[in-house]
Amino acid sequence: CVLCAVRMAERLSVNKASSKKSKKPNAAAARPVPKVYNIHPAGFRLLVQELTGNSFEPATELQPKTPNSRLQKFAPPPLDPPEITP
Repeated sequence: CVLCAVRMAERLSVNKASSKKSKKPNAAAARPVPKVYNIHPAGFRLLVQELTGNSFEPATELQPKTPNSRLQKFAPPPLDPPEITP
């Protein structure tokens, strides 16, 4: 049946309207390129504070501590030596 073959070909043909649709831009191409910061590890805290808008206050923790400084925070005051009476 020639007529059946023509009708089937019409059903299977590509819709011309859909073939002319433009492609959407790729989402990856629309994203801005992130800014890369190459910094020294010592300046990392300062950079984060500048980027987040927090003011910079010099840290006292950067000074080296003595090994028992943490203990001194929690330890009771030293006891007075006992008085020896003659």
